[in-house]
Amino acid sequence: LLRRVLDVPVDRHPVARALARDSFGIYLIHPLFGHLAIWFFDYRALSVPALQTGIFAVGVLGSVVLTRALRLLPGFRDKI
Repeated sequence: LLRRVLDVPVDRHPVARALARDSFGIYLIHPLFGHLAIWFFDYRALSVPALQTGIFAVGVLGSVVLTRALRLLPGFRDKI
């Protein structure tokens, strides 16, 4: 999709490279942030689309941050 929309090779696009590098960590960790968002935020105050967008944003951004932080630890550097 990025190749068609941006007309740039995917391996040269910085966002695509960053997501590709962090994709396994995002896949593993995103449910944790979804559960934490539901536990700590009043989800009844939001509409369903706003809630889903918020959980998605918190899940992806939190997973990226935690993945990059874990990559700094020697035991996780090659695994995630």
